Amino acid sequence: MKITLIALFLSFSATLAARNDQVSLAAKDPRAMLRLFGEFQRTYHKHYSIPERRLRLQNFNRFVKYAARLNQLDDNVRYDITFFADLTAAEAKRLRGINGTSLFHPAVDPTSSDSERDSHQPRSSGGG
Repeated sequence: MKITLIALFLSFSATLAARNDQVSLAAKDPRAMLRLFGEFQRTYHKHYSIPERRLRLQNFNRFVKYAARLNQLDDNVRYDITFFADLTAAEAKRLRGINGTSLFHPAVDPTSSDSERDSHQPRSSGGG
């Protein structure tokens, strides 16, 4: 049991080290950056139009270079690629501190009157 845990830990550590090397390499080599971006797109199921791909690659490039710099500064922490690596600064700012509860309609008490229930529904701004 102990040997299995040690082997699993070493395997995980080697994978993590290889991944961090990949980030550092991509920060220096444009071909490695493109390969890593392709892997990122497959992993996170990201699909872009041609013009958007250029923008997302620029964002990804900036993210990877920043992660590589941070990895050089602190040996106790490892920064890696995340789902958010292709976001613009404005998109990332909107997601910071997001409260997921606001994404859903509030629960409606089934015993409330219809007029109370209607007050929880979105209102149309159209002329109808």
